[in-house]
Amino acid sequence: MPIPPRVGVLGILIVFAAGCASVIAVPEELPARADLSANEGTVVGSILLSAPTAPPDSDLRHKAVAELKKARYEATVRRYVPHDYALGEWTEWVGPSYQIIFEVGAEKRFVLRGTPGNYEVQRITELGDGVLGIRAEGCTMTDVASFRIRPASTTYVGRLSIEAGFMEGIELSQVRAWESVNGMHFVHMPERFLKMRVRVVPDETARGGTDPDLMSVQYDKANWGYFPDPPPSPPGAPPNPR
Repeated sequence: MPIPPRVGVLGILIVFAAGCASVIAVPEELPARADLSANEGTVVGSILLSAPTAPPDSDLRHKAVAELKKARYEATVRRYVPHDYALGEWTEWVGPSYQIIFEVGAEKRFVLRGTPGNYEVQRITELGDGVLGIRAEGCTMTDVASFRIRPASTTYVGRLSIEAGFMEGIELSQVRAWESVNGMHFVHMPERFLKMRVRVVPDETARGGTDPDLMSVQYDKANWGYFPDPPPSPPGAPPNPR
């Protein structure tokens, strides 16, 4: 059953947002400059989103697979600093957001060079064409995986493998019930009825001569679903809760 996107990582209770971050597209190859200072490091990895391997046996499943394959996907990566004080724990997101664009069935290699520290694949978002060519966002999954950039080092973090599968009867019923309770009624977006398994797979060929330090996955079953923003409140009314 889908749930609203989780907040933060590793049991974080409060998130401190460090303003609007700049967005950097992540390249597929190492930069020409090979030397690394103590204030930066590099990770090499890849993302592969796979369609269900079982043949679709209903109209809903056919449509779900077709929509999944039609879209592009954006992974958002950002560095975080955990804080633990007597009054609570929270995460501070710092630095730019890194963007990785990929498609179903095509493994997308990425090379991320940045400040040493902890990083998270915060979110993977389905992208489509909206009205007048404006980018439209569809289903999402959050808190996907985390890794670490080491100072003055190049590290292989593995392949982030996301495998789509079909929901069974009870799972579909739970999703429909959750949507009904929350007043969410859709005509389109059948891909929200898929489920996603997330794991990290090492690939010795892709690793090359880099040291391995694989990504970690907190939830092997991603909270994939469609979570629209609440409608704006009427003038003078308190804001709608998210």
